[in-house]
Amino acid sequence: MRRFTPYLFLAILASTPCLETRIFADADSIPEETQQVETPQTTVEEKKEVAKTPERVKKQIPAFTGKITKNRVRMRIQPSLDSPILKELSNGDFLIIDGEVDDFYSVKAPQELKAYVFRTFILDGTVEGTRVNVRLEPTLDSPIIAQLNSGDRVKGMISPLNSKWMEIQTPETTRFYVAKDFVDNIGGPNKLAEISKRKEEVEKLYNEAYATSHLEMQKDFENIHLDGINATLNKVINNYNDFPDYSEKSKSLLSTLQDSYTKKKLAYLEAAAQTNSQTLQAKTQELQQKDQLLTQMQYIKSSNEETPLASNNTPTAKMAAWAPVEQAAYEQWALEQASPSLEEFYRQEEQQAVVLKGILENYSKTVKNKPGDFVLINPANHLPIAYLYSTQTNLQDKVGQQITVRGAERPNNNFAFKAYYVLSVE
Repeated sequence: MRRFTPYLFLAILASTPCLETRIFADADSIPEETQQVETPQTTVEEKKEVAKTPERVKKQIPAFTGKITKNRVRMRIQPSLDSPILKELSNGDFLIIDGEVDDFYSVKAPQELKAYVFRTFILDGTVEGTRVNVRLEPTLDSPIIAQLNSGDRVKGMISPLNSKWMEIQTPETTRFYVAKDFVDNIGGPNKLAEISKRKEEVEKLYNEAYATSHLEMQKDFENIHLDGINATLNKVINNYNDFPDYSEKSKSLLSTLQDSYTKKKLAYLEAAAQTNSQTLQAKTQELQQKDQLLTQMQYIKSSNEETPLASNNTPTAKMAAWAPVEQAAYEQWALEQASPSLEEFYRQEEQQAVVLKGILENYSKTVKNKPGDFVLINPANHLPIAYLYSTQTNLQDKVGQQITVRGAERPNNNFAFKAYYVLSVE
């Protein structure tokens, strides 16, 4: 039998790769407490994924703002038709282009895109590790889009999807790729900032007009004022035709307002006829003055005067931000109705409302698709009851108070608790 000498043991040990080196080569695979360690084979493959460089050389070009010219244009992680697809772009989307690889442009990461890094390697906002992988999703199976090194600074928050990961802004060096055939050069890189500013302006104008029209159409007929709303919507149509979606939505809202206004007028006349025929003539004269507003509610014929919104109930920014959500809820409901008026929609919502009681708190987390700006807390166990928002009631004034609300259920976007649109507060 052959003896096993200490010299032979040392020789074997020297020829064996260090297990710790193999396991920790990929930074985000270091175990955290009971986390399962990524296998060395997977680690090597992912290192190759990050390190691989297309045989074609990336060429730096003067940066410019690119406009997507087709729908469903794919943004990819690498300049190859076999590369994973990050997202699909739509006609009219804008990107910053700063390089090219054969038939592809390299583009900066979209501002709204989030990235994820393993929390083990972030200490007080500083990276502690070499080649720390940055991924698209908080999972080791997600594609790697960048790597960070010791000393790099990051800002982020614990991921609501997986608490072992940190959600951060996509690193500045990250680039994705779009086929050249579907991108037009519309100007320098500053052009995107100009477009973004105009988009913020048109969004604000439309949202304020929608929220104010919602408030106006809930009033009694004789108290309705539409001139300011009409002027704002026509301003969107005439002055922001580079945003056709908002132009079409403004035209649709004008049509809906005109229809609702006419129905209120007829109902008002019928009620007046039943009460006192002597007062009907006087009321009709008032209505003739209001009819002049209808002639102003045409799609394109508005003068471009900047008239402030005529409402004493101008909503807050938080309230106005939810106006498109309510518009979508109304439009979905209207598809199945014979007489789809905005007034009837909220009348039905009121009939089906749910009564909720609790303490109102702000819900200020910056997460995607959050179902409300506020959360109702159970005072007994301090757990959430529901998420809340409103376009007609200023809930901010009620924060910290125990309240009773009547709410219409809305989609909660897969959050843990139900979401409601607040119709009234006690």
